[in-house]
Amino acid sequence: MKVKSFQKSVTSTFLSAIMVMSVGPLTGAAHAGPVASATISVVNYGANGSGSLDDRAAIQAAVDAASPGDTVLLPKGTYYLAGTVNATMSSKIW
Repeated sequence: MKVKSFQKSVTSTFLSAIMVMSVGPLTGAAHAGPVASATISVVNYGANGSGSLDDRAAIQAAVDAASPGDTVLLPKGTYYLAGTVNATMSSKIW
């Protein structure tokens, strides 16, 4: 019975150590943290979404202002584009 008690003690000590280590990084470990992403609305760049005016320049300006990982938001509406909007693959358009 002493062997079983010893195994139980070693197992619980091991699991406790794992839990403590999973709470935070080890001392001296580099932690960059998550990169904050932004949501950029095309309305803030002059798009109106009424379908009557050309919103291409405003949408292009919003896309150009987006950093990698940012989201370019097109709120509900009808957006008239008289040309092409060029975007990189590092930003999302919603």
